[in-house]
Amino acid sequence: MKYLGRIFKARESSLAIIIFIFVLILSFTNPNFTSKINLLGILFYIAENTIMIGAITLIIVSGNFDLSVGSVLGFSGILVGVLIQNARVPIPLAIIITLVVAAAIGLLNGSIIAYASVNPFITTLATWFIFLGLKYIINGGRHVNNLPYEFNKIAQYRILGIPLMVIFAFIIMIIFEILLKKNVYFKQNYFIGGNEKAAILVGIKVKRVITFNYMLIAIMAGMAGMLTAARFGNAYTSAGTDSAFILVIGVILGGASLYGGSGSVLGSMLGLILISLIYNSIIMYGINLNWNQVTLGLIIIAAVTIDVVLENRKKFI
Repeated sequence: MKYLGRIFKARESSLAIIIFIFVLILSFTNPNFTSKINLLGILFYIAENTIMIGAITLIIVSGNFDLSVGSVLGFSGILVGVLIQNARVPIPLAIIITLVVAAAIGLLNGSIIAYASVNPFITTLATWFIFLGLKYIINGGRHVNNLPYEFNKIAQYRILGIPLMVIFAFIIMIIFEILLKKNVYFKQNYFIGGNEKAAILVGIKVKRVITFNYMLIAIMAGMAGMLTAARFGNAYTSAGTDSAFILVIGVILGGASLYGGSGSVLGSMLGLILISLIYNSIIMYGINLNWNQVTLGLIIIAAVTIDVVLENRKKFI
């Protein structure tokens, strides 16, 4: 475990140094990078995914996968918007209903994967399609515009100039980092991801833990969807389109393995920040935005290749 700890620290330190150098380069080569509007844009973009980064780290550490987070995020934003604008449901109740629905989606995913033993990739791909379609169906394929100020301020309100959504997101990330490192229940995910059969033999309720993880990530995606809608004052059907891929790449870059058994929330967070800076640099330098997708694909190939190489090396150590 000490050896693994050194690997995590080395990965996190390396990412922190790369991010620092990247920020310096962007600051000196493009003065618009340090503008207030751009920095706030980066913070909001990071915050949207930071809300989910801890829960998705749990999923991957336990040796599982979730493709549905993006559609759950988008669906939740539209759902809370429809409840508030169309059904005139009070804002607190609309938020609670949306979170309950998100938890039910997670329960569905977790139950199918844990108790029916269906492959997590297939299961969450299916629910991704289902809720991708439902987010268009529940409002006729339209955005929900002009959400009330009382709702929007939960993301837009600022404390010492920092948006509440950003503060909220980083608090959640810190909580998940502490839980995964210190809490006995959450640390079980390392054993499950490392060797699920052995985890069962030592008494870990593997199916319950996996189901709980999927409920947790769905709730976080629901929160992210609502806060993103509140940030813009509108719930867009396009929200969360590439969230699943960005999150998984961030987690892998941060030192987690797709095979399970390793990873940290802090490392995942640093990976997410690096991806966000790469995206932002494409915008800053006026490069065709379609290169975002090309870059994302290249990062996926690189991240997965590195993960496979490191996993194979472990077998010979």
